[in-house]
Amino acid sequence: MNAEKVAPTSYQLPATSFGVKEVVFNSVPVIGLEEVKAKWPEVFQQIKENNAALPIIMQAGEISSVDGDLMEFAFQYSLHADTVNQDKNRRLIEGLFEKVLGKKVRVRAKYVHAESDAAVSDLLEQFGGQAAT
Repeated sequence: MNAEKVAPTSYQLPATSFGVKEVVFNSVPVIGLEEVKAKWPEVFQQIKENNAALPIIMQAGEISSVDGDLMEFAFQYSLHADTVNQDKNRRLIEGLFEKVLGKKVRVRAKYVHAESDAAVSDLLEQFGGQAAT
């Protein structure tokens, strides 16, 4: 008999402290939010060296999630998210993360409407006003 060898498409990591085993597929690099945040200062420095305006925008956001190879940044202004999502800016950020992390990643920026400030809400209520949207 001629037995074919089939490469496994996934493997299991050891159980975490919570007893959960994570299945990881070969095509998806495993990158954790903590790892990304730890490397962010190095990536940010390289962004500053490669683009004069982008660091100002990147400071206004934060890394909100990492899911597989997708890294998501949250911004309070849609202009900032749109700027990061522009092809040339997104490719620059992805390339720098790949250089620092040694793993290919995708970057996406999203606009997250800021929650209203409690003090502003109190003042608006006291004076009968409302926030412009």
